[in-house]
Amino acid sequence: MSKETWACDPSPGRYRIGEGPFRVRGVMYMGYFEYATKRTPGGLPAVYAAMAHPEVEAFLERTIFLAASSYDIVPIVHFARALAKVEGTSFDKFVRGRARYAGEHNVMGLYRAQMRSSSVGDMAVRLPRIFERYFGHCRAEMSHAGEGLVEGLFAGMPAPLLGYYVWCNEGFIEGALSAAGARDVRYSWSAPIPDGERDGTPQKAVTVRITWAV
Repeated sequence: MSKETWACDPSPGRYRIGEGPFRVRGVMYMGYFEYATKRTPGGLPAVYAAMAHPEVEAFLERTIFLAASSYDIVPIVHFARALAKVEGTSFDKFVRGRARYAGEHNVMGLYRAQMRSSSVGDMAVRLPRIFERYFGHCRAEMSHAGEGLVEGLFAGMPAPLLGYYVWCNEGFIEGALSAAGARDVRYSWSAPIPDGERDGTPQKAVTVRITWAV
């Protein structure tokens, strides 16, 4: 599927910043903040300058983010896009890279108990649990379809931000499976499928085939 298919427009629509219906766990905010503070040239001031969005900056500055709590996803998409801009890389590449890092480290750490399995394939079919933890309004499923092959569905994603969800999934799954011993992880996505709406925002679903070598 062409990259142009994956829209990523973080405008909040009819909602104020911080009040949107599509939510993400605070651990994602915390990870981006830590990265910006420790690794991004110029730190948070440089990211805020690149973002050039006072309302988002005010939300980020006044909010105390807790790992297990959920927050509007729109501000973190603005923040991640600004991080990519400061680092001079494409938005999709940056999101995949940070998600891959999270997949490599969290599956063997934070989510070790949930992901304990005897094979790469068994781990792959359990990964939707983590997707649903990060994005509580979404749903996902994955099943074995052959040796080194799983097929799955990701649904309930806001159409304007579909790209962000897909890039997060690609990076996280690749990182997690690589940490478990997989090589050459590849994806084949379907075209977006209409999936109803939430509070006036259209939702999309996508199916995926994931292959790897061991």
